[in-house]
Amino acid sequence: MFFTIFFNEIKYWFGKPALYIYAIIFFFIALMMSGASAGLFDFLTVTTGSSKIVNSPLGITGLFGAVSGLLIFLYPSIIGVSVYRDYQSEMHTILYSYPFTKLEYLLAKFFSGIFIVNLIVLIIAFAISFGFVLPGTNQEIVGPFDIKSYLDVYFIYILPNMLFMGAIVFGIVTFTRNISAGFITVLILLISQGFLVSLFEDPDKRFLAAILDPFGDSAIGYYTRYWTVSEQNELYLPIKKVLIYNRLLWGGIGVLIFGTIYRLFSFSQNAFTFSFNKKESKRTTKSNFGGIIKINLPKVSFDFSLKNELKTLWKLSTIDFFFIVKS
Repeated sequence: MFFTIFFNEIKYWFGKPALYIYAIIFFFIALMMSGASAGLFDFLTVTTGSSKIVNSPLGITGLFGAVSGLLIFLYPSIIGVSVYRDYQSEMHTILYSYPFTKLEYLLAKFFSGIFIVNLIVLIIAFAISFGFVLPGTNQEIVGPFDIKSYLDVYFIYILPNMLFMGAIVFGIVTFTRNISAGFITVLILLISQGFLVSLFEDPDKRFLAAILDPFGDSAIGYYTRYWTVSEQNELYLPIKKVLIYNRLLWGGIGVLIFGTIYRLFSFSQNAFTFSFNKKESKRTTKSNFGGIIKINLPKVSFDFSLKNELKTLWKLSTIDFFFIVKS
């Protein structure tokens, strides 16, 4: 049943205009950012005398980091919405009667969202590589295409962050059944990262900042901060001790988060809710013998005339029409 649910989700997304809109928007964002870094808008001015190669491994990492900072806001509406959509459409009462396990259901929902986000990441990669060779760019600061630079940034930077952030957003939206809660979570995580970087800005605390940064930026910067221009142009991302520890730590936390989701999730009607203003429950006493209360019911008259039947027909047709349009 895993593949049945998974491919059904993929088929759903391929039929949604939103996917193509997201892809087009991020294609042009990445295209313009890479083109601008290669001097598309300032040719023969700022970048002519520069000796820094813009499509070096470190340069590509910086571009992906900038675009992924925007891409992360799609996680609630792509990854987080998978389970929520079943409740929104009221299909969960039917789906939960099918013979699939909780693990199959959650894994299929989660990884279908991850797959869709990866498609957008692939489009971003094409846009970045194409932006470097746009007419009007300064080819003196553009090096040859190197697939390893893209693979490194994907497996070291993009994919671990996607799984970690995706698991958090997936859990929040699944339990609250509220996409807004997913967006708030993304904002909190981004603000927390900025606060963490500023808190451990002291050189003596950079090791701790590199380990505790959930996105891995500080871990990469821990090694690349003092690179020369030549090293920035030639060296690949440093897969060393601090970066490995960072990726293992937050990858493990992501696995624990998904395990917690699996443990707490149940095929139930009610969503998880919380309130800061809890009201004290009052004790009530049921009275089964409080006497018979006399109620004056209004007199009902029936009208089966042609005029009234036409009015009823028009009313029902209008309701059905708006239901079809909204669907």
